[in-house]
Amino acid sequence: GDAFGKSVNYMSRFIKNETGISFVDYVTMLRFDWIKKQLVETDFLIQNIVQESGYSDISSFMRKFKAKEGMTPKQYRELRRQKSNK
Repeated sequence: GDAFGKSVNYMSRFIKNETGISFVDYVTMLRFDWIKKQLVETDFLIQNIVQESGYSDISSFMRKFKAKEGMTPKQYRELRRQKSNK
């Protein structure tokens, strides 16, 4: 908000109006997209990828990932790599 001379509340409402989701949900979506890309395109340890994305509680992230994607990050990595090799 400071960069645009607007309040945090204004910026949060603006993002919600433009994207249809809250600022927190938008940031979470961006994080998940980045993590999923790293899982497929790199051989970095899952814990390192998760920490690099800003999550400090890896167990909590793993539960969120499984709830959202229907599989663990390791399973996601293996499945996506198999699909890209075909």
